[in-house]
Amino acid sequence: MEGNGFKNIQIRLNQKDFEQFISRYETSTTKTYRDFLFELLNLYDQKEGIVMDNKFMPPKSEKEKFDYGKYMREEKDIYNDLVDQGIKKISEGESVKTLLTTMMKLPNVSVNNLIALNVQKGEVSNLKTFTEWKKENVLVNKGEKALRMLKFDGEYVKKDGTKGNSYSVAKVFDVKQTNKEPEKNGWQVNYDQNQLTNALLVMLDPTPVVLRPNEQAENVLFYSPEQKTIVVEKEKVGHEALHKELIRQAYNLKYPTDDTRELLIKELSIYLNFSTLGFEAKYPVQIENFLTGKDAEYIVDFLNDGKEMNNMFMEGLERCYEHSLEEVKNKELEDKSVEEIQYEEIER
Repeated sequence: MEGNGFKNIQIRLNQKDFEQFISRYETSTTKTYRDFLFELLNLYDQKEGIVMDNKFMPPKSEKEKFDYGKYMREEKDIYNDLVDQGIKKISEGESVKTLLTTMMKLPNVSVNNLIALNVQKGEVSNLKTFTEWKKENVLVNKGEKALRMLKFDGEYVKKDGTKGNSYSVAKVFDVKQTNKEPEKNGWQVNYDQNQLTNALLVMLDPTPVVLRPNEQAENVLFYSPEQKTIVVEKEKVGHEALHKELIRQAYNLKYPTDDTRELLIKELSIYLNFSTLGFEAKYPVQIENFLTGKDAEYIVDFLNDGKEMNNMFMEGLERCYEHSLEEVKNKELEDKSVEEIQYEEIER
């Protein structure tokens, strides 16, 4: 580039660096390669992987300074509008089924982010930035628009000395927007039937579960206050029916309530449990009816409480599963020790 006060500059890029340059340009806010190059040069004298023959800084009068603060404020305004749109739809009675499916697949994503993502794309499951996908050799499909979500950047110290949390808007793409085949995401449920039974029994401990044959019974499971025991009466107990009832008993024993709001939060969490574990689950339409007409703060708090209860249950189930595996392992070691002792006695 020469003339108009500029000096000549040569930049040598190998193929990898050139692709990186292009990917950065595609996700930047500038409109031309020239402006983008000015932006890079303004930030770095020498960029790793890019060899420059001249150290060069264009005169400030020759370029428009990029106002990052203004840009991010505008991005946050757009993000907040998306959240407001989503909450308004829920308040007007729109289905939250897709939102709950994403909540199940992305248990660690905030409710506000889930709502914003639901407005932009519907169901999503695996989110990464353009650069993160590229590092995995995954390409974003042509014409796909980035999805906005808020990310936590860490703490900062305010002028008055107190600490605050810093957030910025990240632009991500769901796996469905790429050439990568979607995979199962979220909670990884790898229990077989007996392992899940054992984990649920550990979760209910110290409340015992008694299986009582009854030819007349059909999936009857109840808690006996007198015996302080969960009683299952059936000629042959099916695993899925048993597991679903054990989960409900775990909620009834650990989260007793007569309050409508808390009861529906339990139902929301149970629905997420069933879906995650691969059980047939009836969608709780009553939740939509309950949230209709509620204000934004109430809706977000309700969904957040349901999400947190589900996360707690699934994390607890995982711990119970690990405990049950440890118990089985210890039992096998004990049995082996008994066999060895018996063998030694026979030899004597």
